[in-house]
Amino acid sequence: YFNSWIGGFTNVGALMKRLDIGEGTYALELEEDFRILDGVSQIQSVVLANEAECAAFKASFVQYEYLWREDLHQTLADFIAEHGEDGEDPPLEMFDAEIAKYKKVQEEIAQLRATCVVGWIKIDAKPIKQALATWVTKWVFLFTQYLNNKLTDSMKELYAFRAAGEKTLEKDPSAVADAPAEDDAAAETAGAGDEGDEGDADDKAADDGDEKTAEGEDVTDAKKPAKKSAAQEKQETLYEVMGFMRDVRKRQEKTDAMFEPLTATVALLKTYGISVSEEVLRQLEEAPLAWSGMKKKVLNVREKLSLMQQLEARKIREASDAFGAKVEKFRETFLAIAPTTVKGAKITTDDVAPAYEILDHFHHGVEDKTFIYGSLSTIAAQAKALNEKQELFELHVSEYIQLKRSAEDLEFLKMLWDTASSVIYTFDSWNVTLWDKIDVEFLVDECKKLAKEIKQLHKGCRAYDLYKILEDQVKALLTSLPLVSELHHPSMRDRHWKQLMKATGKHFVMDDTFNLGDLLALELHTCVDAVSEIVERAQKELVIEKQLAKFDETWSALNLDFSPFPDSEVLNLVVDDLIAEALENDNLALQNLGGSKYVQGNPVFLERVTEWQSKLGTVDSVLGVWQDVAKKWSMLESVFVGSADIRVQLPEDSKRFDGINGDFQSLMKDAPDVLNCVEACNMDGRLERLETMLGLLEQCEKALQDYLETKRIAFPRFYFVAAADLLDILSKGTNPQLILRHLSKCFDNVHNLSFAMDEKGNPSKTAISMWSGEKENVAFAGGGCICDGPVETWLGSVVDTMRAALFAEFKTSLPKYDEMPRQKWMFEQSAQNTITVSRMIFTQEINEAFDQLEEGNDGAIKDMWQKQVDQLAGLIEVVNGQLEKLDRKKVLTLCTIDVHARDVCQKLLDERVDEASAFQWQSQLRYGVHEKTGKLLINVCDADIDYMYEYIGSPGCLVITPLTDRCVITLT
Repeated sequence: YFNSWIGGFTNVGALMKRLDIGEGTYALELEEDFRILDGVSQIQSVVLANEAECAAFKASFVQYEYLWREDLHQTLADFIAEHGEDGEDPPLEMFDAEIAKYKKVQEEIAQLRATCVVGWIKIDAKPIKQALATWVTKWVFLFTQYLNNKLTDSMKELYAFRAAGEKTLEKDPSAVADAPAEDDAAAETAGAGDEGDEGDADDKAADDGDEKTAEGEDVTDAKKPAKKSAAQEKQETLYEVMGFMRDVRKRQEKTDAMFEPLTATVALLKTYGISVSEEVLRQLEEAPLAWSGMKKKVLNVREKLSLMQQLEARKIREASDAFGAKVEKFRETFLAIAPTTVKGAKITTDDVAPAYEILDHFHHGVEDKTFIYGSLSTIAAQAKALNEKQELFELHVSEYIQLKRSAEDLEFLKMLWDTASSVIYTFDSWNVTLWDKIDVEFLVDECKKLAKEIKQLHKGCRAYDLYKILEDQVKALLTSLPLVSELHHPSMRDRHWKQLMKATGKHFVMDDTFNLGDLLALELHTCVDAVSEIVERAQKELVIEKQLAKFDETWSALNLDFSPFPDSEVLNLVVDDLIAEALENDNLALQNLGGSKYVQGNPVFLERVTEWQSKLGTVDSVLGVWQDVAKKWSMLESVFVGSADIRVQLPEDSKRFDGINGDFQSLMKDAPDVLNCVEACNMDGRLERLETMLGLLEQCEKALQDYLETKRIAFPRFYFVAAADLLDILSKGTNPQLILRHLSKCFDNVHNLSFAMDEKGNPSKTAISMWSGEKENVAFAGGGCICDGPVETWLGSVVDTMRAALFAEFKTSLPKYDEMPRQKWMFEQSAQNTITVSRMIFTQEINEAFDQLEEGNDGAIKDMWQKQVDQLAGLIEVVNGQLEKLDRKKVLTLCTIDVHARDVCQKLLDERVDEASAFQWQSQLRYGVHEKTGKLLINVCDADIDYMYEYIGSPGCLVITPLTDRCVITLT
């Protein structure tokens, strides 16, 4: 509202056109003018301050909103209920506190301002102040009026009771005139009837007296009122007087204590200016004396009528004794007839109607031959009338415990039969549910609800056999329903239903009309373990059926595959991984099934499992033997067929293999005709045929192994070659080109050989150089190596030629070390000789340095250290240049060796070693030349090792550490 109000002023600028440009208005200038903005801010501050002050003034009235929001009468009722005890009013002090509270509020409201000026606003609060004053007056009046009304009503009630009592006490039963003889006889009859029928025969006796005249004539007239006898009038008067005396006794304590609080109430009301009528004050003043006089008069009357009271009391006691005997007999009849149980072991619908008929008769029926004492209602009414008489004459009020127990039993039995009928009729409706329509989950939930209802019955219901029968019946159904759910399992077959009949001892027909009731009639709860075992067996057998079916499905789709051997037209057996996996899994599964009691107990399953075990066992055996035969045949075929040398060396085994070869090729030719794995492996005689082949092949293989042993002895490096590779080497030994791929298995790093070309341009059998795995080439000396003759012979020649080539290169590269710069020299020979010569030169230089030390040159070792540093700097410069991959690897290896040499020099300096025999130097690998042979010799401590010139190529060297030195010492 404030923004719209201020906007009305600022929008004036939108009504005037601009004078400077002729278009637009001054609205934007007014909105952005700082003076206007400052003025609006000041106005807003004033408005907010006024708003806060108005809110505070409003809050001073809002705090009393409970006066009109809360309900007056409900508040008074809550006050009395909260502070009162046993239905009485709260203490007078509580009323005083409540009235004082509202009086104080009344004063606070009177002090509120009726008008208020806030800024430019003047507030008139007179209407609301007046309304609040009216409301608080209503609250004060509410409590004071309640006390005033209570005072008035108490006096009015007391004086009314006194007036009625005065009239009653004036009556004198003993003064009633004596009746004629006939009336006295009738009265005697009435009295006797009253004793026999506990008060209900009074009217009957009077009627008898009126219906019979002295002459015995029937003068009964339905329209003529019955005439009371003198004895009856005397009795009624006596009972009326005794009733008033009883009322006085009942209220005496309360009335004696009421006068003082009422007097205090008057004083309290006067305190708050509430006047009480003169009549009420007079009654209150006279009330104690009048009440005392009434009590004295009652005592006088009691003394006057004492004889009549005693006579009537005697009659009442006699009637009470007779009625007590009747109650005992009624109790016996009730216990004998009441439906506390049923004849059978279960409650049926036929038991419900008779039970309710008995319960209804006991509740409100009439006397008959079965119920000779009538209903409980009739006897209870008689007991109530008799108890009232006992109370009137201040006799002991009989409780008639048996009658109360019968009433409780009747109530409990009604509750129990209500629940039982609900349960039984519910079960009866479920029993007609067809087998396929049974919703076990729903039935279980409903049955649990019924069981809960039974448990919630009063504890008194549990004393009857009927409760136990009903509870057991529900528990039996709760036990049976899960079994019903289990029997619904699709694994149940006819054989299982027959087993169920045998377990329960009852016969049934499993057809379209089979329902829940038929199944429950089997009393499944009595054979839970047997039913569970049958269902478990059915489920397990279903799993077994599925497993067996899966075996059929799996193995019907698994076929063998065949592909030609390399360089051959003969087919080879290829076993898919799926077959191997299925064979392993299914054999394990069949082993588990075979040990299952459900298979052992079912002849059909046992036969099928045994059959599959036999089939897969044969498959496993055939495939294993078949693969072994194929592998051995493939290995031996190239040897016995492709190697004339072996056929000459092993003639008998060659003939044996020829026979096997023909049989195997025939087998593999016919094998693709039957591809299914199980069918192919279980063909008649196949396993025996393969086992025969395998046995013969093993004989050939053994003979071949003996033959190979002779070759290994001839060329010991063959011991490091696998048998298959060795057979390949021997079978192709006449063609060196086919042996090259096996060189790495016989040599450390000889991977290939280069051969001289013949006149036709084809490789000859003369090898002229060797190649490492890193593609490093080293030429053979002395015209190369002739690779002809037995393979073990010419391979031995290759070994000798390899060593001769390295030794020749070593002898030529050693003098070149001093003839050219080291950076150039290291590319002139193989990496192996570069490293070997470098280490030998280092050893010589260190020995010379020790000699110089002995001659007095103390800086000889330090000079060697500096030389190593300079050599490393040169190597680094080479590494940073353009190098081939093989050369870079060689330089890096040499760099590693030189780093170790520098470290050795540093160690000798640090530990101040001054002689060549010191352990620090002797423990290093020291390279030298044998004086006689000129071959390289390696010294470690006291060990002298000949260098064998085995070609290792350029494998590289990662690092040499002190641990490496320790390993060298340990190995030597």
